[in-house]
Amino acid sequence: MSKFNKNFLWGAASAAYQIEGGWDQDGRTPCMWDSICHDYDYLTDNGDIACDHYNRFEEDVENMSKLGLKGYRFSISWSRLLPDIDGPVNELGLKFYNDLIDKLIDNNIEPVATLLHFDTPMYYEGKGGWLQRDTIEGFTKFAKVAFDCFGDRVKKWITINEPYILANMYRMTAQMMKKDPALAAFQSSHYMTVAHARVVELYRQHAMGDGLIGHSPNLSMVYPENDSKEVIENTEIADLFFNKWYLEPALKGAYPKRALELLEEYDIIIDITQEDKVIISENLSDFVGVNTYSRMIIKDSFDLRSYSVGTMALTDTSRSDANAKYTAYDWEVFPQGMYDILVYLKDQYNNPRIYITENGAAYDDKTVDNGVINDQERIDYLHGYISKMKEAIDDGVNVQGYFVWTLMDNFEWMKGYSIKMGLIHVDFESLERTFKQSAFWYKELIQRNEI
Repeated sequence: MSKFNKNFLWGAASAAYQIEGGWDQDGRTPCMWDSICHDYDYLTDNGDIACDHYNRFEEDVENMSKLGLKGYRFSISWSRLLPDIDGPVNELGLKFYNDLIDKLIDNNIEPVATLLHFDTPMYYEGKGGWLQRDTIEGFTKFAKVAFDCFGDRVKKWITINEPYILANMYRMTAQMMKKDPALAAFQSSHYMTVAHARVVELYRQHAMGDGLIGHSPNLSMVYPENDSKEVIENTEIADLFFNKWYLEPALKGAYPKRALELLEEYDIIIDITQEDKVIISENLSDFVGVNTYSRMIIKDSFDLRSYSVGTMALTDTSRSDANAKYTAYDWEVFPQGMYDILVYLKDQYNNPRIYITENGAAYDDKTVDNGVINDQERIDYLHGYISKMKEAIDDGVNVQGYFVWTLMDNFEWMKGYSIKMGLIHVDFESLERTFKQSAFWYKELIQRNEI
């Protein structure tokens, strides 16, 4: 057994579109995922109702309290708080988040707020979203409203969740529209980086005292498939664009020089102004939020123009290792990757303050014993990754909290409701919540504060 610091922040994470529902309730206007689900043929599921957290948040917070959570990471729906591009704050949306935050605090659960979790309002997305500089201004305005309304109680803020994934969505859209996918990916990611820095600056000007602000990139340790010169070089490039491109501006104040050189070599010319460089350099994050699930294995291919980084274990279904275990998302279970990425952050970035803002696993959750969903595979996954996190802490890495993804089964993006990742089962017809065995396991872990 290995004890954690008494102030270690144990929590669970969620996102507005994935759980709230109430997609057109009380003045909320559509976000990009409403459009993806309603206007295209990609999915049969949508987040219109989801877990109905908007109307059932009190029950959900009570469940968090029963689990013994010390923190809850949620995201604020931009278009619920600000339904129009130039309109006033939506008082009913404001009330929902005020009531949620107050309920959390009443239950001794620290609120940790994310400003953007893939749900850019359609009033910006319809104009180009993160391919347009105007969205930076809109996001900064939204952040100011959030800080003004909730900053007295919320002391940990995440600006943007997984900018790589959001940039990749613009890449895929550009490809479908026969535009330059690489330009779309890197331009959108740069505008998100500038927006992050602008919002960090705003938060510091807001004088919130002991508050902290950072972002949550999805990070994976990158490994070469073999030790050939080409594969080693491609592994370094993959790390450069999957990890360092999102870490270095926030933690060092500038993009990696080699990354900018490669963009020029590939004739990917993005709009980076001198003012952008200054704002990025002057507004470093207080912490890095780490979303990590698996590892990335690089083979002998790399094409920056298609924003590809070889074969990612996150999406690799070849399963070349017969002994490897995979989740229902086809992500390899590789706990050592947790240790390695944390030590990498310590060594590369002067041991920054870290919160694990997402880590978890998808399984079918079909085994029921004595009325309880027996998700032993999820318990094994969490035990393995948390054990490796603790090993990294014992080796000096500055990890101060862990948020399991996710509190309850929800709308899992392109997988809809077919993928189950929650500690709590949700019946999406009755909306009844049921604790899984992993929930009881996590509760005991929090109580013991040791692994």
